Amino acid sequence: MYQHYFEKGVVLNQQGRYKEALNMLLFSIQLKPNNADTWYEKGISLEHLGRFDEALKAYQRAAEINTDLNKALYSKSQLLSRLGRTDEALDLLNQLSSTNPEDPKIWFAKSFLHRKMGHEDQAVDSLSKALELNPREARIWYFKALFYAGMKDRENTLSNLRKAIEIDRRYGAEARSEEVFEYYGSDPDFRALTATDPATVQPA
Repeated sequence: MYQHYFEKGVVLNQQGRYKEALNMLLFSIQLKPNNADTWYEKGISLEHLGRFDEALKAYQRAAEINTDLNKALYSKSQLLSRLGRTDEALDLLNQLSSTNPEDPKIWFAKSFLHRKMGHEDQAVDSLSKALELNPREARIWYFKALFYAGMKDRENTLSNLRKAIEIDRRYGAEARSEEVFEYYGSDPDFRALTATDPATVQPA
């Protein structure tokens, strides 16, 4: 019976019906209190309902029940970052990157957090590691371009943006509307790179 409530809770979470999902997941936990996936889904419901402290506890409980459930600690780290608890978030991400060094998502999250904390060198290193593991992820190239644009580093901005656009043309339009790229708005190379005609993008 717990499985019925759990599966219903998962579907309701996916549908964005978080209050209903939480009710189903609470029933499931009553019947089987030590199911890590149920606690994880409970964390998702609580987070979207704005009950952040309870969500953090639910993610932590999921991770305690199943130490291999990395998504629970990852979600906890992302919520901590949103709440401005950056040191705690980074501690968790460091823990995850130590035990799961081949997961590019973790390195990408670390780069975002390092940038937020003003750790420029660590941010670049984490981005480079993420790209080493997943060089076809346009979003990471784009984020790296954003980072260099903020530093007014034209060469690295354009080279990383070019990589992102070569993989996914949508980033050209996104760059044109991104505030941090306004500095390059009159740059002919930037304008050609982000033009709507894919033929104008020359491979690096």
